[in-house]
Amino acid sequence: MGLIALGVRWGYTVIEKILGGNLFVFLMIFMRIGTMVFLMPGIGDTTVPGRVRLLFGIGLSLILMPLLGPRLPPQPTEMGAFFLLIFSEILVGAFFGTLVKMLMSTLEVAGTMISLTMGLSNAFLFNPQLGSQGSLPGAMLATAGLTLLFVTNMHHQILLAMGDTYWVFKPGDPMPIQDMSNMLAHQLSMSFRIGVQLSAPFLILSTLFFIALGILGRLMPQLQVFFLAMPIQQYAGIILLAMSISAMLMTWLGYFDNQINVLLRQGG
Repeated sequence: MGLIALGVRWGYTVIEKILGGNLFVFLMIFMRIGTMVFLMPGIGDTTVPGRVRLLFGIGLSLILMPLLGPRLPPQPTEMGAFFLLIFSEILVGAFFGTLVKMLMSTLEVAGTMISLTMGLSNAFLFNPQLGSQGSLPGAMLATAGLTLLFVTNMHHQILLAMGDTYWVFKPGDPMPIQDMSNMLAHQLSMSFRIGVQLSAPFLILSTLFFIALGILGRLMPQLQVFFLAMPIQQYAGIILLAMSISAMLMTWLGYFDNQINVLLRQGG
């Protein structure tokens, strides 16, 4: 046990020297930034190896240390206060990462609605944003939206918002749990509403199509409506998706940009 304690103390001393005596500052920044990185679109996807995400979080935390170090409170002398500070930093990071995940889930909501109207609700594909199976249109829209984020350098806005959380949620201050929960609920409803609006053309066309099929089925009871409707439904849905996908993605990108700017100091 003595050798283990000596080894731990020696390791702590080495890390302190490497970080210039700022191990506490690095640990506090990494708790928040690292949590955000593991939930960040693209970098935080389950398809990215854990080592890559960990190294990215460590590197980003080291880069932000000179900027964010003055925003941190003094190192607590009691162990309880120290762990409470760590927990609050992880909570803020999870809060920000969840907000960004909700912005990305808008495309999944739209894709799910589109799959229902196209008759593809039982066809599933791995969605890297969800880390699980999802609808075919949802996986396509999520992949296209993620690509659009990096092509338009929107990920720079996300990184800026990560640093600006230290001006919105100052470390050591009481956590506004009620405001955070209200914002999460509002963002969830907004994401669902925008997702339904993106899929509105498909919902309208599907409603009119099934009304026409209902009338046709009443006029011709011997007609096999299902075998007639399924190919037409899928073919029309593919054509409409090809015509509207660019407008859907640009509308979603504008929504994403507006919501991220709210989290920035200069935009809030």
